[in-house]
Amino acid sequence: MVAAVMFAGVGLVGCGGAEFEDRTAEVSLGETSISFDLVSCGLDGSTVFLVGRGGGASILQVVMELDDDASTGLVEATGVSVDRAGEFHEAFGEQSWRARGETGDPPGVIESAQLRGSRVQIEGRAASSKGGTPLDLSVDARCDLKD
Repeated sequence: MVAAVMFAGVGLVGCGGAEFEDRTAEVSLGETSISFDLVSCGLDGSTVFLVGRGGGASILQVVMELDDDASTGLVEATGVSVDRAGEFHEAFGEQSWRARGETGDPPGVIESAQLRGSRVQIEGRAASSKGGTPLDLSVDARCDLKD
């Protein structure tokens, strides 16, 4: 589980834009948009983590390892999981998938990951636990308060 690689940390501090409130995330899965309230978010060393709850019992989990520049996310060490009432939509890099203790090929693909001030932005394609064509995935989250 992504939560297994997450640790309590210091909140992200930065110059988040005014597009949406602190401790929120907007996730697009194909044509569907889901809003999340972040119940936990922060930075532990060079690892960014987010955990959120959305409507319809949706749960968002994100882990993103940062490069030495402290803003570029390493796509191989980034993972996103969205649980929508028991159907998981996931995109993981190889390293983040292995950190979960998983074997086999990681689901989906992470195409880009960035930390921009207090904004976490990830793009990719998420595979569904029920099969079918992977969906375009976009995560835009804001976390700029300390825990």
